[in-house]
Amino acid sequence: MARWTIPLFLTVLDLFAGPRISYYDFREALLRRSPCGPYLEKFFSPSIEPDLAIRIQAVADEVVQNALRKIGPGDRLFSHLLRLLEGRSEAEKKFGHDLAVFWQPTRALMKLRAAPFESRALETLNGQDVDTTVWWTLAPYAFLHLRNRGVTPQDAIMRLITWAAIPPHEAGSQVVHLRGLESYNREFQDVKVRAFTLQQDPRHISHAFASQEALILVEDDLI
Repeated sequence: MARWTIPLFLTVLDLFAGPRISYYDFREALLRRSPCGPYLEKFFSPSIEPDLAIRIQAVADEVVQNALRKIGPGDRLFSHLLRLLEGRSEAEKKFGHDLAVFWQPTRALMKLRAAPFESRALETLNGQDVDTTVWWTLAPYAFLHLRNRGVTPQDAIMRLITWAAIPPHEAGSQVVHLRGLESYNREFQDVKVRAFTLQQDPRHISHAFASQEALILVEDDLI
């Protein structure tokens, strides 16, 4: 079977107008991707703190601003949320907004679950291994597809949190443990799954591929 040739830049909607993006095409895009380092560093560097208030006011309404204050800049989740709110795609911005708004009630629900559900989920959200990278890459688009299926924001977030509560594993692992993504350990060996991050241009193939993969997970009830 001839492989598909997918342009490097396309919209998420274009994805559904053509053939599925193959792992091969996405690997090729990762290998020639623009570096994400400087983009991500601005969210996790201590030097950002002086202008936090200005940046938050620029992207968040009062409800989200109050939610971010409760989380606090010392929490790694705060950095992820600010990155989403200043995001590259509308899916990221919407997910960042709703995750911030519903975070406190979500934490309350997490505490009601049997141990170690909460700690395992938080390890994925706040960690630095490959599961953390892939979760934050796919979660905005999984949230979008769940909402399109009529799932409420609170329930969609809780389903994503449940997906994050993976079995214990070695810290810093480069193996994907998230349910439904076992094939990534084989398909992305040559470029490392950790390289799977969304690029700054929302038309980049990384966004379309993330949307495609998230939709498959949602349709197969894996999230």
